[in-house]
Amino acid sequence: MAHSCTTIPIQPVVARLSGQIALLLIAVLAIAPSAAQPSIDWQLAVGGGSLDYAKEIHQTADGGYIIAAYTGSTDGDVLDNHGFNDAWVVKLDGSGSIAWQSTLGGSSDDRAYSIDQTADGGYIMAGSTGSSDGDVTGSHGGPADVWLVKLDQNGTLLWQKCLGGTGEDVAYAVRQTSDGGYVFAGNTTSDDWDVSGNHGGSDYWVVKVDTVGGVVWQATIGGSDYDIAASIRETSDGGYVVAGRSHSMDGDVTSGHGDADAWIVKLDANGALVAQHALGGSSYDRVSSIEESTDGGFIAIGTSMSNDGDVSGSHGSGGDAWVVKLDAGLGLSWQKALGGSNVDSGNSIQQEVDGGYVLLGMSASNNGDVTLNHGPFDYWIAKIDAIGNVEWQLTMGGDGSDEGVCLDRTTDGGYVCCGDIKSFDGDVTGFHGAKDGWVVKVSDVSTNVEEEHEPSLVIRPGEGGQILHVTTIENVTDATICLINSAGQQVACERMSGRQHALSIGHLPSGSYLLVLGSGSSTLSGTFVKE
Repeated sequence: MAHSCTTIPIQPVVARLSGQIALLLIAVLAIAPSAAQPSIDWQLAVGGGSLDYAKEIHQTADGGYIIAAYTGSTDGDVLDNHGFNDAWVVKLDGSGSIAWQSTLGGSSDDRAYSIDQTADGGYIMAGSTGSSDGDVTGSHGGPADVWLVKLDQNGTLLWQKCLGGTGEDVAYAVRQTSDGGYVFAGNTTSDDWDVSGNHGGSDYWVVKVDTVGGVVWQATIGGSDYDIAASIRETSDGGYVVAGRSHSMDGDVTSGHGDADAWIVKLDANGALVAQHALGGSSYDRVSSIEESTDGGFIAIGTSMSNDGDVSGSHGSGGDAWVVKLDAGLGLSWQKALGGSNVDSGNSIQQEVDGGYVLLGMSASNNGDVTLNHGPFDYWIAKIDAIGNVEWQLTMGGDGSDEGVCLDRTTDGGYVCCGDIKSFDGDVTGFHGAKDGWVVKVSDVSTNVEEEHEPSLVIRPGEGGQILHVTTIENVTDATICLINSAGQQVACERMSGRQHALSIGHLPSGSYLLVLGSGSSTLSGTFVKE
C-alpha cells in the first residue's frame, strides 16, 4: 500500500562486481512541496446545527471507516441526543456514506476521543463523562470520569465502565492490546477510587483493563504541575509508549526546558516506568501522536512554539508542526519544525513503507512549507522522507477555521482524515452549521511518466563493492545522504556538496537499501541491493 513520489522511469541497470554487489538504479525526480500532491477523492461534513467534533478515524476491516466524535446537535446527521454533549460513534461505508451512528451518554457532558476496532469486529471507545444517568452508570461523583465503552459491529452498546475518582479524569487514547484487553491513556486529578499515586496537579494516567473493563493495573506518571497524555501504543517488546505534554519539572519528569515540554515515557508490560524524555525549548511544546517505527524507535508529532533547546528551524512565533524521531531508548535522533510564518500544528503521524512519514495537522500559513491556504486555518497533510524533508503537501478546507486531527492509511494507498470545520465553501460541501466533523478521503500520490528523461540521480558501485558512487545532475549544497535498510533503520548518514560523492558501504550486510539525498525541501532517492 505504498505511495511514491513522481518518478521518471529509466532502464534498470544491474551490475555485479566480484559477486559482491548487485545494483538497481532508480532515478526519482527532485520533489519540491508543490511539485506533487494528492487530491481529494471525497469529503463528508457530519453533524447538525450545533457544535460537533470528530476526534479519531480508522479504516475498518470491511473497507469502511469508524469515527470517534462528540456532538451537541439534535438534528442533521444526529438522530438522538441524551442532553448537552453526547459521545458520538459514526460508521461510514467505503464511499463515505453513513452506515450507522450511535449517540451515547447521559444528561451532562459526554465525549468520545478515541476508538479502535477490536478483534471481534466491534469497537472500543474511550473518552470522558460527566453524567450519571442514561447510558452511564458507576460515576465516581467528580467533574468527569474516564468512560470506556464496548460496542458490537453494529454500534450496539455491550458494556460501559466509569473509571477514575472524585477529580477530573479523561482518556484521550485507547487501543486493544495483544492479550485481548485494552489500555488507555489520559490524565487525572484524582487520588482516590481507581486512582492512586498522583504526584499533584494532573498526572498522566495509564490504565490496563481486561476484556470486560476490569482494572488490571494503573499508573500515575508526572510531577507536581499539569501533565496530560494524548497518545499510547503497545510496543513490540510488550510494553507501552505514551506521549503528551508536561508542565512539571519534578517527580517523574527530569530535564524540563520550561513552560510545557513534549514528554514521552516508556512503560513495561506491567506499567512500570522504564524511560522518559522531556523534549522542547523555553516555550510551549507538546506531542499529540506517537508510533513505533520500523527500526524499533519512535516517531512523534506535535506542536512547538520554541526555537531553542531541542527545537531548531522554527518558521515563526506562531508555532510549527514538530516532528521528533527517537531511538528505542527515547534518545533524540532528529527533529524537524514544519510550517510557515503563521500558526501551524501537528496532530497525527504514520510511517510509510518507504521509510518516510505522512502527517496531518492544521495550518494558518501560506509560505514556508505550506502553499495554497484557503482561509484562517486549513487541514494540512504532508509527506516527509525518512529524515524529515517535505516531499509533498496539501491544504484542505474553506474560508473558516478547519483543523485536521487524525489520519489513517487506507488499503488503496491513500489516506482518510478527520477533524472539525467551520467552513461552508472551498473544499467543503454539506456544512450543517456552527461546527461540523469533517471527513476527507485523500488519493495516493503515484504518477507514472511515460517519457524517458536524464536521471536526476545515478548510483554505481566501485572498488569491489566497497564504495557507492553517487552523482547528481546538478550541484547540491550542504545536502544530506542517508542509507536506510529494509527494516527502515538509518544505517549511514553523510554530508554532500557538489555533484559527486563516494559513500563507504563495505561494512554493510547483504540486503536492499534506500539512499535518500535531501537538500532543503527537495529529495532524490535510489535503491540498491547488496548481495
